[in-house]
Amino acid sequence: MNTKRALAVFLLVSVFSIPAFGEVIKGYYPSGKLMTEQNLKNGKQEGISKKYYKNGKIQTELNFKNGKQEGISKEYHENGRIQFIDTYKAGKMINRKSYSRKGNLEFDQDYQYVE
Repeated sequence: MNTKRALAVFLLVSVFSIPAFGEVIKGYYPSGKLMTEQNLKNGKQEGISKKYYKNGKIQTELNFKNGKQEGISKEYHENGRIQFIDTYKAGKMINRKSYSRKGNLEFDQDYQYVE
């Protein structure tokens, strides 16, 4: 599949679906399969946004609050197992857990930010 073409389809769907309040925006691969789902509220991402692999399996689940990542976000290997579990606070990652393709924990890292 042509990446530029997929991006163009996604952008067209997004541009013509800009919500005023609480709408779900969906992007599709040229094949017609679902590529992304984003929840928007007042023009900002809110709640869970999802991205899918071309095979239909979930690739990412990102949690947003008022346009910033908040809480738990997950990224998956193509085999369906979790690759990363990230924890966000006010748009900043405060923890990342990384898992192998077999599901074994590889590392658990906390992050601190100086204000």
